[in-house]
Amino acid sequence: MALSNTAKGWLTALLTLIMMVGLVMAAEGLIRLRQYMKYGSASAVASYELHEATGLKIPTPGHVTRTIAINSLGFRGPEIEQPKPPGRLRIGFIGASTTYCAEVSGNDQVWTELVSRKLEERWPGMEVDYINGGVPGYTTTQSMANLRGRMLPLDPDVVVIYHATNDVANETRAIATERGVKKANLATEESAMSRYSVLWLLVEKNLAIK
Repeated sequence: MALSNTAKGWLTALLTLIMMVGLVMAAEGLIRLRQYMKYGSASAVASYELHEATGLKIPTPGHVTRTIAINSLGFRGPEIEQPKPPGRLRIGFIGASTTYCAEVSGNDQVWTELVSRKLEERWPGMEVDYINGGVPGYTTTQSMANLRGRMLPLDPDVVVIYHATNDVANETRAIATERGVKKANLATEESAMSRYSVLWLLVEKNLAIK
């Protein structure tokens, strides 16, 4: 029996919708695969929790992906022995994403680890461990709270502070907003959809930048 023009129209619309949904799902799958290959996790957002004593957002203690391992205290890197053994040099590293190093292939390639091992090579017999206090997005104000509230109680002998552009970026966005540049902070805001879809997150950020 031949379909009426109305039925054909509905069928065409349905098939088009199915194809569009399929394409979106395929794109989401490919992007999540790329995300996993590059960062060790297919999730749209990293895993963080609130540190009650400081009020800071910190990496979820014990969280492990293919490339990132967070210790039980919420620092990227190996467990930190407490109390610190006699004679051990402990280095604290404070910073943001460039200290956390989400993009490297594993904890053994983070520069905080490389520096510690190089020091042991340079002075054989000296034990070195470290605290990687880098958290993506931190400004110097948050890092100071991180240093005082989470790192100093672990008794570091030396503290290395490395910050790049977060303070400058936040301050210039605030100035842009005050001067009428609309949606100056849109690229850093998180929508409900971006928490679940990596595709949506990338599209949203790129449109905001455009």
